[in-house]
Amino acid sequence: MHKIKSIVTISLCSFLIISCATARDHCPLVGKWGSNEKATLVQMEKHGDVTEKVRSIFLNNFFGKLTLEYTCSEVTSYYKDSLVEKDIRYEIIKKEGNFLEIEYHTKLLGKITRRITLAGDCYYVPVGGFTFSEVFCRVE
Repeated sequence: MHKIKSIVTISLCSFLIISCATARDHCPLVGKWGSNEKATLVQMEKHGDVTEKVRSIFLNNFFGKLTLEYTCSEVTSYYKDSLVEKDIRYEIIKKEGNFLEIEYHTKLLGKITRRITLAGDCYYVPVGGFTFSEVFCRVE
């Protein structure tokens, strides 16, 4: 009887580990992601060509303030912990290595497509009209 319990426990643990790994491959964005102000600033200084005024506007009003909470098919956005938009539908329409092309269907902006770069527990999304990316890192 003890051997059977051990086998069942090991089998269950193996199933859960494999399921989590498969879910992460299938839905790599699931979880909570926060805009990382310091990492974005590094990107801005390394790749961006912005004036001090524009840099100040970004840092005081945008970077480090947005949180995104993903399921496999929807994302909810928060600005300074206040709800912005809930249940935004999205789908990964293309995956190439660590690049994802994502199509979002928002009430505020309509359908938009973004190409992001996954890098460990962070991802990079280009800031429209500029030559640098905003960095989001996994919070949970």
